[in-house]
Amino acid sequence: MNLLVEDYNLRSTSRVCDVSINTVTKVLVEVGRAYQVGHGEKVRGLAAKRILCDEIWSFTYAKQKNVPERWRT
Repeated sequence: MNLLVEDYNLRSTSRVCDVSINTVTKVLVEVGRAYQVGHGEKVRGLAAKRILCDEIWSFTYAKQKNVPERWRT
């Protein structure tokens, strides 16, 4: 799982760990489900007005022209 967190892709992870890519995918899905349950139980009643997501922002809105006017700072 650490390899996936460190930006290895599924194929590289399966090669380094010497397991099937299907195994890597299965583990990833299981971890995602466990995280979803834990997150759903622990994170409640947040009143966030603004959330900063730097990595998502740089990937999704790579160019300033794509940023909606209301989100520009």
